[in-house]
Amino acid sequence: MRIEFSIPAIPPSINKWSRSHWSVRANHAKDWYDWVALHAPLAPQKRLLIDPAIVTLTFASPYKIDGDNRAKFVLDGLVKRGLITDDSAPHLAELRLRTERRRLPQTLIVIESV
Repeated sequence: MRIEFSIPAIPPSINKWSRSHWSVRANHAKDWYDWVALHAPLAPQKRLLIDPAIVTLTFASPYKIDGDNRAKFVLDGLVKRGLITDDSAPHLAELRLRTERRRLPQTLIVIESV
């Protein structure tokens, strides 16, 4: 099974996020839960869809970005949406991070079964 979708934004850097006020951090996390819920295909009635999963995140931006600093928000949104069971082993078999230079910011998400 394979699920693929995109979000027309990239998450904030964990470095910048962690230095923010707690209310700002909470808003960023909620924003990304909402982004995933809005753009992801409908999850089945059961909480888990793919377990274990291989998740590929591609962060596209016109600027140089650090992909591993941005994955947390997306993974937490996938868990909350019910597309993956959890973002830890053994449920997340592999996490692939990629960055691309593109004119418009975008996060591409691919979830595959092992």
